Amino acid sequence: MKKIKSHLSFFTFGIVLLFFLFSCANNKNSFQNRAYHTVTSKYNINFNGKEALKEGELEIDKKRTENYTAILPIYYYPLKEDLGAINPKMDRVIEKASKSIYKHSMLIRGKEYVKTMDDAYMMMGKAYFHKQDFVQASKIFTYIAKQYKDWGLAEEAIILNARTAIRQKQFTRSQQLLEEAYQIIYPQNNKKLNFLYYAALAELNLANPAGDNEVVISSLIEMLKLKPKKDVRIRINFILGQLYELEGNNKEAQNYFLAVLKSTPTYDMEFSARMKLASNYDGTPGSKESIIKELNKMLNESKNDEFKDQIYYAFSEISRIDGNNSERQDYLSKSVAAYVNNNYQRTFSSITLADLLFEDSKFIEAQAYYDTALLALPSNYPNRENIIKRASFLKDLVNNLKQITLQDSLQRIAKMGEGERNSWVKRMIDNYTEEERRLEREEAERMMLLQTTQGFANTNVNTSGSSKWYFYNPGSVSAGATEFYRRFGNRKLEDNWLISNKQQLSFEELGNQNAGDSSEEEEYDEDGNLVIKRETDPKKPAFYTQDLPLTPGAIDTSNTLIANAMYNAALIYYDLLKDEKRSNEMFDQLITRFPESELIAPSCYLLYINYKKTNNPKGDQYKNIILTKYADTDYAKLILDPDYYKKITERLNELEKKYGSAYDAFTKKLWQRTIQLADESIPLCDNNITLKSKFDYIRTISIGQLLGQDSLKSGLASIIMKYPNTKVSELATFYLSTFGNIGEVMANAGDSLTILKLEQEKALSESPFTFLPTEQHYVVVIANATSVSIADIKNDLSNFNRDFFALQKFNLNSFYINQEEQMITISRFKNSETAMEYYNTLYSSDVLKAVISGGQVQVFAMSATNYTTFYNKVDKRSLYKPFFNLYYLKK
Repeated sequence: MKKIKSHLSFFTFGIVLLFFLFSCANNKNSFQNRAYHTVTSKYNINFNGKEALKEGELEIDKKRTENYTAILPIYYYPLKEDLGAINPKMDRVIEKASKSIYKHSMLIRGKEYVKTMDDAYMMMGKAYFHKQDFVQASKIFTYIAKQYKDWGLAEEAIILNARTAIRQKQFTRSQQLLEEAYQIIYPQNNKKLNFLYYAALAELNLANPAGDNEVVISSLIEMLKLKPKKDVRIRINFILGQLYELEGNNKEAQNYFLAVLKSTPTYDMEFSARMKLASNYDGTPGSKESIIKELNKMLNESKNDEFKDQIYYAFSEISRIDGNNSERQDYLSKSVAAYVNNNYQRTFSSITLADLLFEDSKFIEAQAYYDTALLALPSNYPNRENIIKRASFLKDLVNNLKQITLQDSLQRIAKMGEGERNSWVKRMIDNYTEEERRLEREEAERMMLLQTTQGFANTNVNTSGSSKWYFYNPGSVSAGATEFYRRFGNRKLEDNWLISNKQQLSFEELGNQNAGDSSEEEEYDEDGNLVIKRETDPKKPAFYTQDLPLTPGAIDTSNTLIANAMYNAALIYYDLLKDEKRSNEMFDQLITRFPESELIAPSCYLLYINYKKTNNPKGDQYKNIILTKYADTDYAKLILDPDYYKKITERLNELEKKYGSAYDAFTKKLWQRTIQLADESIPLCDNNITLKSKFDYIRTISIGQLLGQDSLKSGLASIIMKYPNTKVSELATFYLSTFGNIGEVMANAGDSLTILKLEQEKALSESPFTFLPTEQHYVVVIANATSVSIADIKNDLSNFNRDFFALQKFNLNSFYINQEEQMITISRFKNSETAMEYYNTLYSSDVLKAVISGGQVQVFAMSATNYTTFYNKVDKRSLYKPFFNLYYLKK
């Protein structure tokens, strides 16, 4: 009987258990449902999700790299490109959290009954935060704070939401959220929440440009009172030291850096703290002596080889405190030269030195160090845009100064007698050969030392006798790394790492790296003419003579380059560097050396303006030159009437209004009125091709509407011929295509087109330009500087060169060719074919499409001879366009 009862009891328990399990729906509020979903989510899905979150956070910690030259951040955020290793972990967290919410949430009539759902949402929010998807993270943290207000995680969610706002640069919102959190946290006296609050408050004030360092300091001190873990405490002490250093409170800074050293930090932080102690010394002789002794000791220890850049920077800080600027610059130079792998320190030292040199007006030296800084300038570096801008215009200045020096040197050598010139070439070859031998000797000595080191390494890397794979043996790896560094230096892991200067490596060279000597191969152009190659061997005399200006035409070109470089350099001194003394000197040199240059008028005008500011009587000298020799220029008109440009603007506005009236009449089909307004306005457009072409287009359509289809076709064909590469030309081409085959229409367009062609043929017969396809070429961009930004065009062209011609090194120069237009020169190309390849690629891209179609810019390929002719023969410049269309575009 008892046996039967026990069986019945077991059967009954099983039935109850099955009933319990199958009745655990998450849409019915009962004790067993709540218990089942809470336990299952907590110890299964949520547990696995939290483990994945821990793994992801450990991965983030592995990516940590500290920049001790800037204030350390409270929290570390990986770079976007480093998120690849982290995101899979965070995706798993999101997957687990979503599963937990979907399967186990009991949200019934707006109320949640499963006590682990706030955990699921929290880990999901943190995962999105670590993925740097701050928009999604913010939504989740906001939901937690609202839905689970009294569950224990709302306060942390508000603080995390404030941190997402910081990352989104929403500083006001972040401040409001932290104030809201404080009202909830303050009465609780919860250590963890207080720590998170003060950390977020410190982070906000560090990130906000309008933040208060005093708030950061007080928040960090409050965090220390809460007795955090050792590594966190060390970090807080270091940041406090940096902040007091920034405020000039060296004594407090030293106290906190000493606190870092007493806590046995990691070696890199210990080293940085020692450097900070050195740079915050009190300026007394005794203190200085002991610090320098310590720094010299560190400098001589081999374990500090990769930290020498920081040691030299510490020396420079001592010189700064002593007020020894020359010594400071010397140590900063050594810091940059000692670079191994610390991009932060190289950038910081380079910019500090560049700024000092800039303040001393040593612009050429400053430019070199700005260039070094740009090699690895972080995207979040303070004042980054201004640094890039300053580096850019200094580079332009240096390029122009180098051009002057180069052309002067080439002209000096060209003026030598043949015997003297040959002796100079021989000396240059001998010097090169001797330098080559010296480098070969040094390389041989280095390789012998390397072999000795390698032999030593081979006998010691596996002293334990183990048979580990090479990369599992730290000794082998260390020896290999040492050998690599000695032989190749610090190379980035990338394609063709063996080549140290990939900017000078072309696709052709890549294709022929293993080919035999092809120096004897000859090249011919499309017409079968021999292409003269540039000599690249420094042991050949032609290498030194190929650029010498030995003909009158070449001398003219060289002088043009010097004059343009002088003018550009003077403008940079005047406009960007505010160095009027150097600007005036450069303009004076230009006027003295090249009195017939087209740049004399603008140079005299700027000299007149500069001297007028200081009431210097020399200003009248340049004023008189303009009023007598250049009376018809805008400069003379501007001197006589300071409102001259204002009146020009008013006249342009008036023309724009007239076009508006004409277009209004055109849309209302008032053809006679449209023609009348266009006829009145076209003569007033002068060189404003954009407006002139618009008036002409609506006039042509109006005449066509009155006189019929033949007149319309002829007029549209004329528009296409007169205004190529403009918006109205595109409109006319489209309109004309509606009448049939455009070639036939153009061929039968009538007498007006024939007259245009005859005029063009006559112009070509008078052209001073000669088609020289085998000669070196330039591509030139002629831009109206009054209607477009020359700096923007040059920037667009630089980006275009980087994107489409990355392995070719082009020079970009610009100068005024008249009062309104600048010519930007892209050089150089070995013949017309390569120049046209560049031209066609440029035209097929969208780089200058808007300004070309708008008529503000023209682009041509031009041989070196025609380049000089174009510059010198001002009255013949308009003839180059039909010449270019015929010989280069074949139309």
